[in-house]
Amino acid sequence: MAEFSRDAGQWLAAARAGSNDAFGQAPNPDGSTGHPSTGGAAETSPPSSPTIEHEQALALRQALARLPADYSRVLLLRLQEGKSFEEIGPLMNLSPDEARTLWGRAMDRLRQEWKEPR
Repeated sequence: MAEFSRDAGQWLAAARAGSNDAFGQAPNPDGSTGHPSTGGAAETSPPSSPTIEHEQALALRQALARLPADYSRVLLLRLQEGKSFEEIGPLMNLSPDEARTLWGRAMDRLRQEWKEPR
């Protein structure tokens, strides 16, 4: 649970921003990995209280619970376990390219679930 809560901020930032670059997408043309609008510098957010972090982790957990099982699994394998698409593919009976596509769709759906909680 503590590990999930620690990672929730990174997950939420990516889901809300609509950005995939924090999770292994190609670097910017200049080689940096931050958001292009910041000149390649990684974006940071102001520190938040433990209560807000707990609420965000809970909201993320609820959004993940609403996802189809394969979406949740690819997100957990990629983001929490840090597996590459080449590792995820065989675990899910997919090619690496199919795993990457599934992950992209899962991120899009997570963003949608986050914006429209039920």
